[in-house]
Amino acid sequence: MKFFRSDSVPVSSEHHRYTLRGILKGQHGAVACIAAHPLGTFVASGGEAGTKIWHLPTEKMIPGPTGASDRGTTTAMVWLTRPDDEEEGLAYGTEHGFLCIWKRKKDGEEASQRDMNYDIAIDETHQFTEIYCDRLASGESATEVSAMAYDVNSGQLAIVHRAEAVHQFLIDVGMIPRVIKSVTIVKHWPQAVAFGQVGVHGPELWSFGREDGVMRVSTKSKQNVHE
Repeated sequence: MKFFRSDSVPVSSEHHRYTLRGILKGQHGAVACIAAHPLGTFVASGGEAGTKIWHLPTEKMIPGPTGASDRGTTTAMVWLTRPDDEEEGLAYGTEHGFLCIWKRKKDGEEASQRDMNYDIAIDETHQFTEIYCDRLASGESATEVSAMAYDVNSGQLAIVHRAEAVHQFLIDVGMIPRVIKSVTIVKHWPQAVAFGQVGVHGPELWSFGREDGVMRVSTKSKQNVHE
């Protein structure tokens, strides 16, 4: 995976606005999603081989706490940060409907033996541990997580499935998701999700249909449809 930086010197990009900064190695197979940390310290990618994280200043891959196993291909991901403290993590969804959260270790937390034996020297505070993983739905409804969104101000996480499902969580101080609502919208197959303007009932949740182009706007108390 290649990444670029903005530069006034025309070197490699088609419009001469960016230069190649480095190549990140470690993700095998197709890449289904990428998420960059808001501060530019980390970048994560997801695909058939699961979820991978790199520390950008050193261009080193960080050992992840788990592989893909039976959760399937990683299909969507988003960074979780807070404006008032240093707690941060990565949430990702998979093709089999799993939601998993990796939390970055803080100063003083011990690294696992697996991490200490890793062949790349990584600062312990750059390592992650899995604190949550659960299947959001089962049976026929346990379909691929198609998109995720996070609102840093409210600490809310939104997740949509390809099978008419929309989930909204509050990420607590321990980075554990607490359900705000989980609904099935008949004949609505969401492809993307985002948080909109904030009202008296909190931030609006926008879900965009894959087949019909319909955007559904919902809050805690109501739901509207926009063609």
